[in-house]
Amino acid sequence: MNENKKEIEADLFNDLKGKLGELGITMHKVAINEMNLPPAILAALTRRTRITHGAVSMVETAINRIENGALKLALTQEQKAQITSNMLFGLCNEKGELDEPSIHASSLI
Repeated sequence: MNENKKEIEADLFNDLKGKLGELGITMHKVAINEMNLPPAILAALTRRTRITHGAVSMVETAINRIENGALKLALTQEQKAQITSNMLFGLCNEKGELDEPSIHASSLI
């Protein structure tokens, strides 16, 4: 989490600056000294990050194999985006979270 501290500080600053400005309060800086999460939340975030990184790697491999493997299909950017969206949607959702999974499959190939 600490590697994202600067980004979180910037987002927090931008969110608060406008709200406080409406009240006539000027804010110059936001600083987070320490970020701690409960172990269960940290474990869930870490697991979700690993799932996402793994899913992205699988999508890259799939597209590469479609284009450069035995199929040798030339995919448009739109087709790559659709494949990416469908795969990430399926791979990153937790088991049981989707009552009715949907896949957008118009003109993939």
